[in-house]
Amino acid sequence: ESQVRSGTACLCMFEPMSARQVLFLLLAGLCACVGQFGITQAYIYAPAKEISVYDYTQVIFAALLGFAFFEQVPDILSVLGYVLICASGVGMFFYNKRHGVQTEKKEG
Repeated sequence: ESQVRSGTACLCMFEPMSARQVLFLLLAGLCACVGQFGITQAYIYAPAKEISVYDYTQVIFAALLGFAFFEQVPDILSVLGYVLICASGVGMFFYNKRHGVQTEKKEG
């Protein structure tokens, strides 16, 4: 039911995107595509346990971009969450490195 209501509202208030908006949308898609290819290449050349620690930077960059572009100021619980998420990722990286957790590599 809500889809019918919101779909009707979208049809009634539809405005096509400007050329500038289309350009920014295409550039965002291109940047995402290049980034995804970069991540894929990284996983080809290094073990996942060494690369995955960098995935946690997404949390930090999301907070920084939200602050920079949308003036979103994180509350103390958000900051605590950022710290816990990043610390657990870094902690697992060092744990795996210290205890020599091996990943099997297929030779082909």
